[in-house]
Amino acid sequence: MAGCSGSNGGSSGSDSVSFRLFNEVSSLDPALTADAPGYQLSMFMYDRLVVVSDGEVEPYLAESWTVSPTSVEFTMRDDVKCEDGTALTPSAIAASMNRTLDPSTKSTIAPSLFPGGATFAADDAAGTFTVTTPEPNPALLVTFANPVMSVVCPAGLADPSKLGSASFGTGPYVLKDAVAGTSYTLKKRDGYEWGPQPHADNLASLPETVTARVLQNETTAANVFLQGDLDVTLAQVESAAERLQGKDYIEKTSPFAFAFLIFNQAGAPGSDPAVRTAIAQAVDPSAYATSVRGDLATPSANLMPDETVCAQTDGADYRPEFDLDEARKTLEGAGYALNSDGVFEKGGKPLTLRVGSHNQEGIVGDYLAQTLEDLGAVVQSEQVELPAYIESVKKGDWDVYAGTIVVLDSPAALGQTLFGPSGLDLGTIRNDEFEQNMAAAGRSSDFDQACELWMTAQDALVENVDLVPQAELNNIYVGNGVDFSFGFSGLIEPTSLVRK
Repeated sequence: MAGCSGSNGGSSGSDSVSFRLFNEVSSLDPALTADAPGYQLSMFMYDRLVVVSDGEVEPYLAESWTVSPTSVEFTMRDDVKCEDGTALTPSAIAASMNRTLDPSTKSTIAPSLFPGGATFAADDAAGTFTVTTPEPNPALLVTFANPVMSVVCPAGLADPSKLGSASFGTGPYVLKDAVAGTSYTLKKRDGYEWGPQPHADNLASLPETVTARVLQNETTAANVFLQGDLDVTLAQVESAAERLQGKDYIEKTSPFAFAFLIFNQAGAPGSDPAVRTAIAQAVDPSAYATSVRGDLATPSANLMPDETVCAQTDGADYRPEFDLDEARKTLEGAGYALNSDGVFEKGGKPLTLRVGSHNQEGIVGDYLAQTLEDLGAVVQSEQVELPAYIESVKKGDWDVYAGTIVVLDSPAALGQTLFGPSGLDLGTIRNDEFEQNMAAAGRSSDFDQACELWMTAQDALVENVDLVPQAELNNIYVGNGVDFSFGFSGLIEPTSLVRK
């Protein structure tokens, strides 16, 4: 009973904090890590050039920057030191970035951040580091907030094999002990004064010791936290979240993915705006969110969370409102009529919709199939395994898909990676306003202007009912006497940790 009663004391004194990693770390080498636990641990040991905070790009190792369509010139701080005391120079930063992007390093993430490649240059006398790409890349600045692009110091570059068992960074913490699959112990660095701008005032009060514990089982993690043996945890399933919420803990929600409807516009019926609008009107965002992830999902009319750089915030102005009667009227206005079986027909052909979803989206496939049958369509529904998700969508043997995509670094990936002829071309979307604004953002030399163009592009997708945003999918973070803020991709920003 004591193990379920909770504790306000935390797992340790004011000089230490422990937190949960929900899975093993793929690699301690920031260039090779490819998962959220790896990113999280890397953020403690290694610094980045910039940081994203509340949707804004803020200084970190870089004090300022100048953006052009194909380059970013960073002016670097001159007081940064590696954990061995070596001063960090722009040349050292360039060497780190070159190693990260070198094909022999075999980073699975870095090449995707620079689709056409990149070159790095340094001017130690001027204190500048410059990245240049052969083609416009509007997300170039934000790319350097990604933990994969963390700066590895010269000592680590001299023998990269050591990066798998020790830290060689300029970050606020150094790795003191690692038991793979169990825990990682980090010690605060003396004299660390160059943290990200949003948390510059908190650096002196950071805990001396941080322990990251690998707890894969949700029930076990909740038990350990409630017993007082963990200071910060996260819940990814409803049952665990319910046990942690509503007590005297600090609770925060971190969006990690967004859910939306996408239509196959390669042919009928998805190419018909009236059909897309009717489907959007027939779907209740609240019910959709619940069917995907229960109480850990919240309805949303936007394609990205507010915390994302340049995220659209007015999707509700464009997304059709939920109203099943209006949905039927929309079909009738487009020439559809109900037959004796209660199915809409046009030209003697019943409205037939092939519905797809994947097996980690709860019961959304069932909800969507039932909703569209209630609308008056003949529904063919198929749920696939998650690994086959993208291939299934690319095959195009579907009309409506319940899509889920992890939160992206910036809206640039909507065009570069997912939608439109320059990417995976999911849904065969041909939206001139979207494509023109994405292209204009890529040519812009002003980051704020690029943001405006990105947001206009997102609006165009929603307004044309090419995509219908439905929900944000969340993790619930809980702190026992420890407060924190989120940084990259909804992960805890290490320099924000503070005892309460």
